[in-house]
Amino acid sequence: GKIYNAAGLWDSLGRRVGVYHKTHLQHHDLQYAPGADLPVWPSPWGPLGIMICADRRWPETARVLRLRGAKLILNPTYGFHGGLNTAMMRTRAYENQCFIAFTHPEESLVTGPKGDIEAHAFGKPGVLICDIDLARAKDDNHIADRRPELYGPISALQEE
Repeated sequence: GKIYNAAGLWDSLGRRVGVYHKTHLQHHDLQYAPGADLPVWPSPWGPLGIMICADRRWPETARVLRLRGAKLILNPTYGFHGGLNTAMMRTRAYENQCFIAFTHPEESLVTGPKGDIEAHAFGKPGVLICDIDLARAKDDNHIADRRPELYGPISALQEE
């Protein structure tokens, strides 16, 4: 059997809703098999997706989750955090008009669809609680005004 870097999603009754397998492996985690899908699951709050750790570094990951309907993207990680990461999470949320909840042993962060910081905890252990309204994760033309016919090279296996 294959071994994955995975994150599970359970409902309030303890039933497994789904499991996400990290799709973008780096040099330090090549012992794992890469995931082959970017699923979105229903939840009581609205549709959500998961990207693990470095998956966030590829903007296509969050974009595909959003195009599949995710209004909230969960991002458990152990990789880098701090200023550059905060900027990246704000950008990913803004680009995709969604919320992103980032967790790291030394930082928790929730960013909103306008690129704003909804909640942030840094540098000490704790629990971050943040109320969000997923109705705010709507298409303000970022998604509708895309021109997919121009983006073929994004999926190319090598540079042109």
